[in-house]
Amino acid sequence: MVFLFIPNIIGYFRFVALFATFFTYQTSPGLTVLLYGVSQALDAFDGMAARKFNQSTRFGAVLDMVCDRASNAVLLAILANLHPTYSWVFLSDIVLDLVSHWYQMYVSLLKGAHHKQSKSKYGLLNIYYGYKWVLFTLVLGNEMFLCSAYLLAFRESLYLPYWMLYSINFIFGIGVVLFIIKKVMSVIQLISASEDLAEMDIK
Repeated sequence: MVFLFIPNIIGYFRFVALFATFFTYQTSPGLTVLLYGVSQALDAFDGMAARKFNQSTRFGAVLDMVCDRASNAVLLAILANLHPTYSWVFLSDIVLDLVSHWYQMYVSLLKGAHHKQSKSKYGLLNIYYGYKWVLFTLVLGNEMFLCSAYLLAFRESLYLPYWMLYSINFIFGIGVVLFIIKKVMSVIQLISASEDLAEMDIK
């Protein structure tokens, strides 16, 4: 039964960890980052399990995509609440992330290909999806930015030692750069998928 395939069960655990953050993010930042980190780390294992046990399915691909988008949306919404001055940045990213990936996946399904394997006329997008280390670096940078921005909202109440606060600020600085680059890729992804969809209508 597809619903009980190992990679899909891993996906369910990702959601469980994500839902748990709803009850911890206001009072337990350390635990929240741990739960969020577990949810994101399991993302690597569902793909490996799908390949190892030959359990790659459309349901699993959509489950993985939905969990990725939901995870980012939840943390971005939390950040919008914790950093109201920059709420427009976080809320805008929720919209961009959801729309760009939805268009990309929809077009890829119409083409009969995985959204990460669908070729584009935009070279940067092919590099982004074609080289795993590029995709990994930008995704990791995005998570570094989100998690460090979350922890910095509690820097006064946590009474962190100087070296730890410095480390979080350093991670935040690197994360900002990679976060911006990933947003540029999301815009290109949206443009590319929109153009592909428009061309299908013309044909």
